[in-house]
Amino acid sequence: MSSSGTAFGIASGVVVDTHVSRITQRLGLTAERDAVKIERDLMAELPKREWIDFSHELIHHGRRICIARRPKCDVCPLDELCPRIGVEASRPVRRVKKKSSATTTRSQRVPT
Repeated sequence: MSSSGTAFGIASGVVVDTHVSRITQRLGLTAERDAVKIERDLMAELPKREWIDFSHELIHHGRRICIARRPKCDVCPLDELCPRIGVEASRPVRRVKKKSSATTTRSQRVPT
C-alpha cells in the first residue's frame, strides 16, 4: 500500500483500508480478506491511472453509504449492481423500551 499516490500522484498500488476491503468484498471484486491479496486483485482489474482515485472513492463511499453494520442500500448509487455479498437482509431496528414514570416497583410502593 502506498501513501505517495495522494501526495505526489504516483500510483504504486491500491490503498486497501477497512472500507476498501469491505466494499470490494460486498461487490464481489475479491474474495480475499488479506489487504495485500485484495490489493493484488484490484491492481489486476483496474487500470493503473485509476488506482489512487478508486481507493479514495471507496473510502468515502464506505464512510457515508456502505457502512459496516447498517449499509444504506436504499440510497446507494451502486444498488442495482451490488450483489450485497455478506450483507444481511434488513433487520428491524431494535428499540429500547423506556420505563414509564408512572410505573413503580413493589419496593417503591408505600404500604397503606
